[in-house]
Amino acid sequence: MSVQYGDNKAGIERTTQAIATETEARVSDVSRLEVMIGENADGTAKNAADITEVRQVVVTESEARAQAVNKLSAATQAAADKADEADRKSGQNAADISSLDQVVTTLDSATASRFDEVSAQLADQSGQVGTIKGGIQNTAIALITNTLAQTSLSQRMSVQYGDNKAGIERTTQAIATETEARVSDVSRLEVMIGENADGTAKNAADITEVRQVVVTESEARAQAVNKLSAATQAAADKADEADRKSGQNAADISSLDQVVTTLDSATAQALLTVQTDVNNNKASINSLSQTVSTYQQATATQINAITATVNGHTSAITTNAQAIAGINGDLSALYSIKVGVASNGQYYAAGMGIGVENTPNGMQSQVVFLADRFAVTHQAGDTVTLPFVIQNGQVIIRDTVIGDGTISNAKIGNYIQSNNYVTGSVGWHINKNGNSEFNNVTVRGTIYGNDGYFNGTIRANKIDGDVCAIWTFPGFKISAGEPTTRTLYWRGGLDYAARICIPYSAISMASIRADNVFRAQVKINNVVLMDTTFNNNIAQVAHPVGYVDVPAGAVNVPIVVTVWKTAGGQANQLYFTVENFTVIVSPATNRFFS
Repeated sequence: MSVQYGDNKAGIERTTQAIATETEARVSDVSRLEVMIGENADGTAKNAADITEVRQVVVTESEARAQAVNKLSAATQAAADKADEADRKSGQNAADISSLDQVVTTLDSATASRFDEVSAQLADQSGQVGTIKGGIQNTAIALITNTLAQTSLSQRMSVQYGDNKAGIERTTQAIATETEARVSDVSRLEVMIGENADGTAKNAADITEVRQVVVTESEARAQAVNKLSAATQAAADKADEADRKSGQNAADISSLDQVVTTLDSATAQALLTVQTDVNNNKASINSLSQTVSTYQQATATQINAITATVNGHTSAITTNAQAIAGINGDLSALYSIKVGVASNGQYYAAGMGIGVENTPNGMQSQVVFLADRFAVTHQAGDTVTLPFVIQNGQVIIRDTVIGDGTISNAKIGNYIQSNNYVTGSVGWHINKNGNSEFNNVTVRGTIYGNDGYFNGTIRANKIDGDVCAIWTFPGFKISAGEPTTRTLYWRGGLDYAARICIPYSAISMASIRADNVFRAQVKINNVVLMDTTFNNNIAQVAHPVGYVDVPAGAVNVPIVVTVWKTAGGQANQLYFTVENFTVIVSPATNRFFS
């Protein structure tokens, strides 16, 4: 059915059909209402509107299908005979509403779906189409099979005015199988302003949210992801796209929350990231919180990292806290702070670690610092003091009181003294130059000194040095002519040269015969000091001997006296006696004589 009056036209079309075969039955109903007003120079309608409806039902041996399509279109200054034709030319303002409803069943599945769209567009002042438009799309699907049940809903809203765009997308989905059930909800809000020469957005921002819950026979999981992004002069259509180019200013906030349980464990995790970027000057904050529990152990961890980077120079702060408890006695609590700076290829760091843990040696705690300089400050009024400083491996204590202390090695920069020290009276004092003063001191052990003064009594079991040692060489008597030797050894071992002296020897001889001759010889360290011959009867006489100097370190120095007969009668006709004589040992040099 159609009518026309000049350039104005109207028409109604309707087609119905029914078909049946051995394997299929089909009916369809198609109708169209169309109106056109006016005519352009090229013969097309100026203004047009139409309504199209399609309904169809198809049944086969394996499938049943029902479908309904509805479309409403309107166009002003359309450049095509059909208002809904896709390739409309410049000068067209258009609006459309479309819907598709469909149900399908097969031997092993059933599907129901609905699609509807509302759109409108307006030509800009230059007559260009496609730069001012908006639309809403909705899609709903339900699918059932022998192994799967699934529903999904998708919604999209978008608008554009020139180079400025905005949109909202949301997709929800639910799935159930024999072993799993899953639901998800994803939404995105996006805005873009302006357009660069390469067709990308100048400024852009978006918000993305993802929520998901999954349950299986062995696991249950819930997850939520949120992301906020903004970019200025972005080089990509998406504000959160990773490969942004130079000239971009960007800011992002991302979070991930997740909980997971299995047959033997439970985990909860929260991750937060905050970051900004301006011309490659970057700053970020990352936070992770996590707890894990099993039948054997429980663990809680929290990590925070702060980073800033400019021109390749980076500053960072990281804190790490962890607590662990196990049924087998494993216990630990750890906390650390680390700060670091990377500059010109060098890394500088400072930090602190605090911990308590159960080790094979028992429960142990420790506090560890990493620093070039560690100080404790104190403020009294406006004055700040440093009573305790560790710098470059050196400990500096301004003032201290130690109740009981053990020092393996120590260095005194000036002096150390007792708190009651009075010069020449009480207490003690040790100076860095080596001078010291002790009042009433007891020393057990070895003392080395160059000089000194003593008041009072000195008692010593042994004195070596600038003193004399005196010993008596035991005398002896012979009545035979065979040589007789007596030897005395001086122990020696002094660290200075010593002098061994025998001032004299007392010797006497008695003989019946006048031709008897005796010879006596004294040697110290193989040096002969006396070699004397005695004739006939002599009374006791003092005979000078002499001394010998022995070098430092000499030990077991022999002092030898030998007597023998050199001529005369029978041995039993004479007697020769060497009396006791004195041996004196002293330093080889003596400061008392010159």
